[in-house]
Amino acid sequence: MGMYTDVAQRVLQEAGGPLHAREIVKRARSDLSFVPRTKTPESSMWSRIWEEIDKNGKRSTFVQIGKGTFGLRGRDSQGGDLGGDHKGGDHK
Repeated sequence: MGMYTDVAQRVLQEAGGPLHAREIVKRARSDLSFVPRTKTPESSMWSRIWEEIDKNGKRSTFVQIGKGTFGLRGRDSQGGDLGGDHKGGDHK
C-alpha cells in the first residue's frame, strides 16, 4: 500500500468504525502528524482508497460504506461484518 492507504488503515483501526475521507485526513493530521503533499488531501485520500478497492475488489483492505465513507473490510465499531463488495454507484 501507499502513504495515504497506510495512514487511512491506521486511522480507521483506531476509530473502530467507518469514517468519511475528510475525517480520516483530519484525524491523521492531528493524531499521526500526517502532512499531505497535495493541495486537496481529502480528494487524494478518497482517490487512493478507492483505487485500492477497485484494484483488489473483495481482497481490498477497505470497503466503501457510503458517499466518501470507508471502513476496514470485516470490521466496524460493533464488531459486525463490512465484507460487501460496495463497488459502483456514487463514489464521492
